[in-house]
Amino acid sequence: MDRIDLLKAVAAKYPKTFIGYGNPDSDILILGKECGFERDTEDNFFKELNLCTYYNNAAAWDKYCKDPYSSSQIADWKEVLREEWNEKFSPRFAFKGQLFTKKDVVGTSTTWYMYQKLLDIIRSVNRGNNEPLDFQDHCFITELNGRLPMKMSRPSKDVKKSIDERVNGLFKEGFFQSFPLVIAACKGYIYRYRIKLAELFPNARIIVTNQLSMMPRKGYLDEIAEWVNSNEAYSVL
Repeated sequence: MDRIDLLKAVAAKYPKTFIGYGNPDSDILILGKECGFERDTEDNFFKELNLCTYYNNAAAWDKYCKDPYSSSQIADWKEVLREEWNEKFSPRFAFKGQLFTKKDVVGTSTTWYMYQKLLDIIRSVNRGNNEPLDFQDHCFITELNGRLPMKMSRPSKDVKKSIDERVNGLFKEGFFQSFPLVIAACKGYIYRYRIKLAELFPNARIIVTNQLSMMPRKGYLDEIAEWVNSNEAYSVL
């Protein structure tokens, strides 16, 4: 089975699960902690947005897998009308049109800025400020805790349950097992919940890093990229 078929099988088996965003045919799987929004918001705008982009993630992937298309055909998110969200949002390139900037721009989070910067370093790409993000063309991103989004990580029994469900189910599916390289940018959770990544992804090279939702120390992304471009099987930074 190719990656699209494997992803389609995951979407069918886990219809109410957040699977991820990005390129299912890429070589790099990035694991974060959890998506950064408060699930109990009373704001109708964000309720609708979260439903479209997060809670209906599996359905969106099922739709994509039935008719895969290139990222160039995905609408610029800034131009998508609210009533068109369900029709035009694509997890293949979520929120396409965001810019490479550290300014407080809606949708351009520090995490995604850092993912872009890391992928650029890995690929030896020089990207100027305010150029469009394209890191989702070169990796697939998901979350270790996929059931309880929150802006600030708060360890709990519910978070552990969410992680256990994914570790013992979702991540053992063929789609996730097919990635040759895993960047686990969730070191705090790996240690706290004692995740045995080498056993979880036995066929992948793995590096465990700090979460990238905050500015890392100088040179940290370069160290990650250097490891990615090496032949080392497992590392913790």
